[in-house]
Amino acid sequence: MQRWRWAQRSHLNRFELYTGISLYLLAAIYPMILARWNSGFAAQNQTLTTVFWVLVVAQVIVMIALIRDSIRAVHEQRGAAPMFIVAVAVVATAVLAVSFPMVAASAAEPQGAALWVPALVSGYAAGAIAAGVSTRLLLPVGAMALLVCVGIWLALGRNIQALVSNTIGVAVFIIAAMMSTASSIAMLRLMVQIDRARETEAKLAVAEERLRFGRDLHDTLGRNLSAIALKSQLAGQLATRDGDLAAREMTAVRQLAQESLGEMRAVVGGYRHIDLDAELRGAQSLLRAASIRCDLQLRAGDVPEAARDAVGWLVRESVTNVIRHSSATVCRIDGNHDKHGFTVTVTNDRPNAASKGGNGLRGLAERLAAVGGTVRTEHTDDRFTVTTEFAEQPASTP
Repeated sequence: MQRWRWAQRSHLNRFELYTGISLYLLAAIYPMILARWNSGFAAQNQTLTTVFWVLVVAQVIVMIALIRDSIRAVHEQRGAAPMFIVAVAVVATAVLAVSFPMVAASAAEPQGAALWVPALVSGYAAGAIAAGVSTRLLLPVGAMALLVCVGIWLALGRNIQALVSNTIGVAVFIIAAMMSTASSIAMLRLMVQIDRARETEAKLAVAEERLRFGRDLHDTLGRNLSAIALKSQLAGQLATRDGDLAAREMTAVRQLAQESLGEMRAVVGGYRHIDLDAELRGAQSLLRAASIRCDLQLRAGDVPEAARDAVGWLVRESVTNVIRHSSATVCRIDGNHDKHGFTVTVTNDRPNAASKGGNGLRGLAERLAAVGGTVRTEHTDDRFTVTTEFAEQPASTP
């Protein structure tokens, strides 16, 4: 049951639920409006009235089915199933056909059943269909719904003056019905695209960093390792013929190995030595890009110098986890210095139910342990906190 709790839902899931419920309720109101003319219909023909209401209920069911399929289609990147669109059109046509003899009795009333029953049946059908068709089909669908209404009014003998005024009013109603559903589905589609783009961006950032690190290692070590391999092979061949020359080659191999080790440390240094000010600014920028408010209560100047690299790693890893493993709206980064040492906390307000310390946090704990820091996490229904504590005089980051 926990997964159904509102606080545990992501922004996208909340918007999808809100959209679905709104459209379902809109469809459910339809028979309530038609009930206004129930007594008049029943007085004319009880059997036909019963058939009419059975068909109205069927129309509501197929409209809800079409809306539901349209919402699913957004996630699956497809169009709504044609059978639901056809079903809505067929059932709406049946409702109009059954209601025609009954609305004919009120044809003389300017605002009676003859006006509004065709308008409601056609307008609601067009609104449901608008949820499942592409934008370029909205105009033909709306025009068809309006033409059906005009055809019924002509068959009922409405005068030209009433016909013109009725057409304008009902056209506005049909447009409103269609726009309410089409715009809701369009907004949901946009939210899904944004969510996918956010996930793709995170994956691309990781891939780009891996490529950069691999490229740097290749550029700095590739030549030296090739030289080491060749000189080692040469030294092996010279060992039986010229010991002094072989020894010189092995000395060169040792020098190359030492140079390679230094260059590798320089490459890794790009990861280990962190500008805490830059990390804090980057965290704010990244969270803002993900629509997460950053409540930053930590300044680089407040952090002991020996702990700044470690705090930079903490900020980088924690913010990455917030982006990838939560639906947060607020992320708070706080620091506190007291007689026992320095404490940094990173808290987000909407962790996913499955959030827990992963490889990144375990690696962070190992790194910070080397400088006298400890990491602990706290996970509740509405909060996930990473806390790092440093002793009064932390060691230097390796």
